[in-house]
Amino acid sequence: MDKDGFDFISNKKLRNNIINSIDFSSILWLLSEKIPEKNREESYRTIILYTASIIEALLLYYFSEKKLFLEEEKFTHIAQLGSQFQNNLGEVVVAIRKKDKRFDPSFYDCIKLLENTLGKSLYKSINKIRETRNTLHLLKTRGKIKEKDVKYANGTLLKLIQKIKTELEL
Repeated sequence: MDKDGFDFISNKKLRNNIINSIDFSSILWLLSEKIPEKNREESYRTIILYTASIIEALLLYYFSEKKLFLEEEKFTHIAQLGSQFQNNLGEVVVAIRKKDKRFDPSFYDCIKLLENTLGKSLYKSINKIRETRNTLHLLKTRGKIKEKDVKYANGTLLKLIQKIKTELEL
């Protein structure tokens, strides 16, 4: 896909960031063949991290373009009722409940809220990449990342780009 393939993204800064990130990932992919085998997995991890970030950015962009939001309940002025009203299930309270609209969903929230739009297959693929990304932290036990994982992530990214482009042109 060439740079004109991203003209559906009206936010120029985001469009350039996505293009630059894809360019960097592509260069890293090409260079990974020249990296010693023992270090190659780190290049794959970096590509997966970039790909997941690009996917998340595209989902957030779609979310904002379609003016979607999350409804979030907030409780204020919480007051505990007397001991005669308490039970073993938890604390019984009185509170004021307010519903707010939130326009900054998490990666997981975006995926979940757009499940029907994405379709079952793309939804599962994106969620798998999100889960993989969440295991790449340095403090966590890190699973093996293989060449096939990078190909899977890049294929999913391409499908998402095509899906969002089509959805936004409707």
